[in-house]
Formats: sequence, C-alpha cells, structure tokens
Amino acid sequence: MLPLVKEKLIVIFVLPILCESSLVDPILSSAIENVIPNINITEIINKYSPLQSHLSEDGKLNFSELAVKYGQKCEEYSVTTEDKYILTIFHIPGKGRPVLLMHGLIDSSDTFIIRGNISLAITLADAGYDVWAANFRGNRYSLGHETLDCEKDKEYWDFSLYEFGYYDSSVCIDFVLQQTDKKKLTVIGHSQGTTNFFVLGSRRPEYNDKINVFIALAPVAYLSHMRGLIEVAVKLAPPIYSALTSLGVVDVFKENSALKDFIEVACTQDVGSYELCFDGAIFPGAGFDSEETEPQFSHVVFGHYPARSSIKNIYHLSQIANRNKFADYDYGTIKNLEVYGATDPPEFDLGKVKAKTALFVGENDFLGTVEDVDTLKSQLPNVVKYQILPRKEFNHMDFVWGKHMPETLYPYVFEVLDKYS
Repeated sequence: MLPLVKEKLIVIFVLPILCESSLVDPILSSAIENVIPNINITEIINKYSPLQSHLSEDGKLNFSELAVKYGQKCEEYSVTTEDKYILTIFHIPGKGRPVLLMHGLIDSSDTFIIRGNISLAITLADAGYDVWAANFRGNRYSLGHETLDCEKDKEYWDFSLYEFGYYDSSVCIDFVLQQTDKKKLTVIGHSQGTTNFFVLGSRRPEYNDKINVFIALAPVAYLSHMRGLIEVAVKLAPPIYSALTSLGVVDVFKENSALKDFIEVACTQDVGSYELCFDGAIFPGAGFDSEETEPQFSHVVFGHYPARSSIKNIYHLSQIANRNKFADYDYGTIKNLEVYGATDPPEFDLGKVKAKTALFVGENDFLGTVEDVDTLKSQLPNVVKYQILPRKEFNHMDFVWGKHMPETLYPYVFEVLDKYS
C-alpha cells in the first residue's frame, strides 16, 4: 500500500486527469508511473472503486429540498443572460429586504444552505430577509442555453470569470429587482462570487447604483500571497491545463462522471476520508481548521461540492495569480491583439466599483489572504467595513461551512446588514 501522503497527491493531482480521460488511458497512466516512482495507478483506483458512497440525507437533497427540510418555502426561477445562457435562481420568500447570494469557484447556491439551520440562507430567512440564491453558468442548476448543448457543444464551456461578472451577475440582480419591485438590493458573495461582483462593478459601473451594500466574504481579486497547496497548484496550472485541453476536456466535476463519483465515494467513508479529502485537499487549499468542519460534515458537503465548471474559468484565476494582475483572460499575445486590440489583457478598474463594500477576511485564509485583501481594499473607493475576523483559525471555507458561523461570523455580517441594507 502506498504511503498516505503520496496517495493524497495522486488523488488530488493525477486522478482528475485520468478520470476525465475515462480512467483507462494506458499511455497517460504509464507516463505518470514513470515520473512518480513506486506507484501503481490501478492499485489506487481499485482501492476506492469497490466502495459505496455514504452521503447523508442532506448530502443528497438539492437546494429546494433543503430549504423545505429546514422550515422554509422555496421557489425556483430561470433567467436568460444576454449571451443566451439559462441560469437558475432559488428564492426563499420573506417580507424583508432582498438579499442576493453569489457562490464561489466550483460551487453552487447549495454552499449557502448545506449547514441546515445555521447556514447563511436559512439564517437570513429566519431573520425575515427575502433571500435569493444565484447559480452561475455551468453548475448543476444552470446548464441551459438557448442554442448550445452543454454535453455536445464544447463552445458552451468557453467562459471564465468575465462572463460570470458581466452577464450572469447583472441578469440576476436585474431579475431580483424586477421581482421585488425594488430599486436596490444587497449582495453577499463568497470567494469567486466576490470576484464576479468586482468584474461587474468595473465593467458595468451603472450596477453600483443598484446595490445597498456588497458584503464580500473571503474576497478574491488579487492572488499574490496564496499559501499552501493552492500556491503549488497555481504553478502547476499551465501544464495541467495544457494536458486537459489536449485531451479535449473543457469542463470538470460533471454530475455522475467518473471523477465526481470517485470523489463522492473516496470522501464519504467513515474511516480515512476526512484525512484524505479535508486534511489532504480542502485544508491545504483553504487553511487548516478542523474545529469548523468536522468529519461527519464530509457526508454532506461532497454531495454538493465540487460543482461543475469550465476549466477556462479555473485557469483564468491561476493566470491572475501568476501574472499578479486582476485582468481579463490572457489568450497569448497574438489572440490578445485580436480580442482586446492589445498584447496584454485589460485590467479590471476597481476604482469604478463604487458600491458600498464590506470586506471580511480570515487570518488563516490561504486563498483570500489578508495581504491580498489589503491590496484590494486600497483600490476600492467605498469600503464601509473592513473586518479581519477575530478567530485566528478562520479559513476560506469557514465563511459558508463553519460549524460556529452564528458566533464567529454572523454578528459582523448582520451589523452591516442592519446599517446599510
């Protein structure tokens, strides 16, 4: 049997490529075994393949079903973007002010409700807010398009964070305002959900006037001070992206795919899964904090996460980190000239993001680090709240998955909501 640390590395970095290549590419398997001595790809796959998933009930329920389970009504709407993508927005009706939730990378609206009664969506609803939860193109809830088939047309997946911000965020805001007959709403974003808003505010500045306050949880714009596994992954991104595109892969984490099924099985066992998936993958990327995401939560979260997305989007974020610029997708000099009329992609002008903004950062966040959020803060013109959360261990995922969010996060969020929304 392989040492656990080496097994973690194989599961995290190698199996995604193999799974997207149907797990049976002998040339690729042989090449990997030559580069990493004393491993056997087949042995690893066979170790987990006979096992069964052990998702809990909450791991199997969708957003609407979870809302109902935790005492709320839920409505589902479809909205169509200017470039013809069809998105799903969930609505937990309330008589209070509208709040729109925007999820992060390889995630969905589920992230705001999988903690049940202490989740952000349910907590806001219980407090009387009118809660709306967006789903950006490409995840399990937003796979529709007026002319393209996400399973057959590779061009469907030709999008990154620009499209999330410019098209998806704008149509969701407009839809909620139309449905509620309000002139303004409050937006709460997590991780790339904040990135998308910064793109929107910079490229469509008129949307700043539609926002009471933007609450940015674990904000991401600059990525120059990442720590842990995510820093290593970013440096490996170019060859991994090249390998995947050469195999014709344009998206990852498809529902019922070999990769998604493997993750669900490997990460929901009673023995070994927490060490493999949280200690081996989540914590090295988000920051180590075992007090907030206990082993039993594995049986919930891996029914919802990771969610499907385009590899172009993931690679775009790695470009921002490697280039140290918050800018459009970099196609390379020749295509940049064709697309942008310049050799380098244009940067997003954060000075145009004039909406009132509250920034919440965790000191132990390996992705949205204090240093990078400080850079972001210096460029935003209307920061009304900047809060480094007092709990020293607070990491990137504690903002949505934390076991003690009612004590460690919500008092600060509701202070901003009460003042500005």
